[in-house]
Amino acid sequence: MNKNILIVEDHPVWRKQIARRLENHYNLSLATSTEEAYQLINQFRQGVLQFDLLILDLSLDEIIGIYSGLDILSYLKDNNCILPCIVVSEQAIPIDELDILTEKYQVMAKLGKVKGITHLPEVVRKILGELETKKSPTNLNVLSSELRELQAEAHLKEAYQLKSDILQKLTVTDSPTRRAELRLELENVDKRIKEFEGEYGK
Repeated sequence: MNKNILIVEDHPVWRKQIARRLENHYNLSLATSTEEAYQLINQFRQGVLQFDLLILDLSLDEIIGIYSGLDILSYLKDNNCILPCIVVSEQAIPIDELDILTEKYQVMAKLGKVKGITHLPEVVRKILGELETKKSPTNLNVLSSELRELQAEAHLKEAYQLKSDILQKLTVTDSPTRRAELRLELENVDKRIKEFEGEYGK
């Protein structure tokens, strides 16, 4: 059975380019604006539509320097909507923002439109193939859980390292004011560690 892909792209030329490369192998749904995207995503949330992958133009509505596609990614995350994503953009995306896309959202690949679009079919095949080994055809919860666990481990490692640094500073600091500040920082870090451990069952 062909996989179902939601393509969110407001530029007619790029939308056609993306669809042309995938239409013979997948069932495609096209959203030409953020409004249409939210309508289709809400139908997906309600179980009316089934999507296996989202291909999202990061810079929708022709707003230069504004990544309105991030609003859609945030909406998916805030509503616990599990839908792996490939983001495409005609604009250059700073490295730190690329890292945020990977760490915070379900972004599995980032492609530039000019050079990367030719590799889209290969990237789609690879991602869907990897997902298939992680999940049943209709459930991404296993994959999502694994991703959350990896992220939780990274958060905990960072928090424990910060705690170690604070304890080290306490051993060499004589200033009562500074020691009080460090103790407060340590208390906050301990709270974060407990929250992470409680949330992820560590």
